[in-house]
Amino acid sequence: MFRMGWALRTLLVSDTSSCLKDRKVSGKLVRKCAPGTELVEWLINLSPIVHTRVQAAGMWQALLEEGVLVHVNKEQPFKDKCFLYRFRVDEDGSSGGPPTTDDINSANDHIREALSGLLHRGPDATLRMILRKP
Repeated sequence: MFRMGWALRTLLVSDTSSCLKDRKVSGKLVRKCAPGTELVEWLINLSPIVHTRVQAAGMWQALLEEGVLVHVNKEQPFKDKCFLYRFRVDEDGSSGGPPTTDDINSANDHIREALSGLLHRGPDATLRMILRKP
């Protein structure tokens, strides 16, 4: 799962129109975060094997359950809404500079396999999220 998250983050960070941005939340700067809605859109646009918003949200939820992705206040499961999420490696702000060309090429090579694995884990993660609701 970590490798899947690494590949997705690498491609997100290298995308000039990326939804991962520094944002102010209640006067506090939150680095490299994105709303769930934009992460879902990006994933659907990235891959022809992701067909629906529900599939994409389930895939992000699987990454959240594995600790690769986190809600910025650690309060929410993944939701296809305006809640902000970021990769765990970006929490302390020391994740380094932009990815190298070799990183981007490696991420592109790995992404098809990664998305296929996430696609199979997504429905289970979505079901677990539903069952946890009070």
